[in-house]
Amino acid sequence: MNKIIAVTGLIGSGKDTVAEYIAEKYGYTIIDYANILREMCKNEGLELTRDNLQNLRLKYGNTFLAEEVVDRVKKSGKDKILITPLRRSEDYEIPNKELGGIVMILVESDDKIRFERLSKRGRENDPKDFEEFQRQAKRDDDIYDFDKTFSYAKYRIQNNGDIDQLKKQIDKIMEELV
Repeated sequence: MNKIIAVTGLIGSGKDTVAEYIAEKYGYTIIDYANILREMCKNEGLELTRDNLQNLRLKYGNTFLAEEVVDRVKKSGKDKILITPLRRSEDYEIPNKELGGIVMILVESDDKIRFERLSKRGRENDPKDFEEFQRQAKRDDDIYDFDKTFSYAKYRIQNNGDIDQLKKQIDKIMEELV
């Protein structure tokens, strides 16, 4: 059976940082829901914007990404997989049903800290001011069922500090898992 970890959280919470650290230190292969959406966006000739990525999910329904992830996990031949970022409950439910035994980690951060991270990250479609950040957060809430998705988390990481504090929390979780 595969050892599968799932990472979820709101935009800017530090999901990618957590996933990359686990992959690097513990030898996990990342399968990224967002990268699958980015590939689809390019294949459909769409500009890579947050709205277009979200609209693809709306266009294809709530299960297609999870089904694609299950397929990629099965084809990977890897026994340690990390899937991220889970947005909808189906992103967890379908792989957990098909692959079994998925452990989810929820990464949480305060809104102001998340906005500051996005500002520093500087992706083209990141919010330019806090009001835009709040509008994007509201749209995310309208599209995704975060409460249900986050309810599947076995572990929670509070990521409001520095990278060393984050790594300590991750290592503590990984000690239990390996």
